[in-house]
Amino acid sequence: MDTIMTKNFTAKDKFNCPGADALKNHKDEIITVTDVMVGEFPDNDGVLTPNAYLKDENGRIYCSISSAVIRSSMALIEILEETDKVDVVARSKQSQKDREFLILELA
Repeated sequence: MDTIMTKNFTAKDKFNCPGADALKNHKDEIITVTDVMVGEFPDNDGVLTPNAYLKDENGRIYCSISSAVIRSSMALIEILEETDKVDVVARSKQSQKDREFLILELA
């Protein structure tokens, strides 16, 4: 997977990604996203893992390894090519096997 960034994700933002807030800790909050970065990045053990990073209008960065959030983030990249910001909400869903996973919804 290539690293994909939209227009406002800076080198400083990318450097600060390891300190990003977990999106799962901000469920049901409206987040005004101004930028997105999606790609494979090393986890704490050095293993490349797909991640989505969302930057809000205050420069705060949120991250998720949820495949549903990563897919939605790819769609957000297209939306952000046409607008400066978009409001999203992270929601918790249950799988058929009773596992919790995150999705993004447009607010």
